[in-house]
Amino acid sequence: MGDTRLQAAVLCCKVFLRYLDTLLLAVPASQVDPQLSQSSPISPSSTVDPNSSTPERETIIPGIQIWSQILEILERLLRSSASSGGGNNNSNNSSTGTHHAQMTDNGALEEAVPECVKNILLVLGSAGYLAPLTHAPGQSREEEEVSGDEGEREKKVLRRRLWDVTAPRLERFLPGLLGEVFPPPAASPAPASLKTQGGVSGSQETAAPSAPSTQAEGLRPA
Repeated sequence: MGDTRLQAAVLCCKVFLRYLDTLLLAVPASQVDPQLSQSSPISPSSTVDPNSSTPERETIIPGIQIWSQILEILERLLRSSASSGGGNNNSNNSSTGTHHAQMTDNGALEEAVPECVKNILLVLGSAGYLAPLTHAPGQSREEEEVSGDEGEREKKVLRRRLWDVTAPRLERFLPGLLGEVFPPPAASPAPASLKTQGGVSGSQETAAPSAPSTQAEGLRPA
């Protein structure tokens, strides 16, 4: 059973990567209702109605929806593997060899799932489909999305939709993996000019107390 779960997990990830571009670019991201992209199941009613004046409210991105379902499946597989890992150690159990094989399969699954997810995250990141949500200081996410040309705006909206689906679920069953693949930018060092100014001002402050003592010596009687 553990081997079957392992094969299912690997196959899901391989198929998703095989059709990645087709799934994510099937529908313009700007025509997507965020609520539908994150929570609604895929169904015939989710297609665009040509007679509707606002078809974008009935549209989802198939790739994001499928990715969300794959993450849900992988989470269930990991949890089922963890719950069956302990097993029963009483005399009515199957043979020791069978139990050892089950433990080996569970361990292989627990190693394979994070690697499969990490591989997908790397591909999504290198293709420009997934990136941490950032925006310029003083600019909201919505304002940042509408900046640039049409193609750039589509990419920004798609990255936001995909990140909103990916981040909460991954932090629930593979915490820290997203930060490992997309580490936060390192803090920039202080400019050298500020350090130089700080050193000069410090030396001036240190030398200042010696001035009054020199003046006092000149006022002493001979």
